Order: sequence, then C-alpha cells, then structure tokens
Amino acid sequence: MIRGDAGADQPIRRRQRVEQVDLLHEQAVAALDAAIEALPRQRRPRETHWVDVLPRTPSGKLQRNKLIALRTEMRERMLVDS
Repeated sequence: MIRGDAGADQPIRRRQRVEQVDLLHEQAVAALDAAIEALPRQRRPRETHWVDVLPRTPSGKLQRNKLIALRTEMRERMLVDS
C-alpha cells in the first residue's frame, strides 16, 4: 500500500470482506444443517430464509407482524421463480 493514496487498497479490502461473508455464511449453513439433523423429523423446519436484518421496533423488540409479511413475500417470490 502506498501512503497517501487512500483508494489503493480498497479492492483488496472489499474482496476480503466478501470472502469473510461467504465463510460466515458457509459456517452458518453447516451449523444449521447439524442442528436440524439433531431434531426429530416432525420438529425440523420446512423451510429457512436468510435475511440481512430482522424488523425491530425502536425499543428493539421483534416486529412479528412484519416478519410474517416478509415470510409471505419470500414464499410468493419462490413460487414466481419456480
């Protein structure tokens, strides 16, 4: 990196960030798969959805009604894509 050139290392940092996110995603998927396998079949989730941010109120509580709407929207999108 050359001092004084602020943007010289930006592509490398961005690439490292993407690799870190990919690794975290792979680890999360592996952990979820292991947890699901440990559950009896009737208790396993039918589907899982990944979201960046959960809808929360200003006090930090989960907004369940928006979460249900988000799930419905994702299901509709899956049906359209199929």
